[in-house]
Amino acid sequence: MNNFINLLNQKKSIESPIIAEFEKHIKLIQDNNNIRYIFFDMQKECPKDNYSHIDILINKITLVAEDIIFFTNF
Repeated sequence: MNNFINLLNQKKSIESPIIAEFEKHIKLIQDNNNIRYIFFDMQKECPKDNYSHIDILINKITLVAEDIIFFTNF
């Protein structure tokens, strides 16, 4: 199972096109592959570093946590 978790901000003009293109490609390959895609707008759900709603994300990924490989460009 391939898991993709998107934490980008849907309202930011620079991030919105990235989300749209990524989701377009996920839809193209989703039928032929074992893919799970989770979108969580971190800025919307946890504004000003208020993580009181982070449990929404945690609940979504709890079942797949062991399958996740973390990627970052830092």
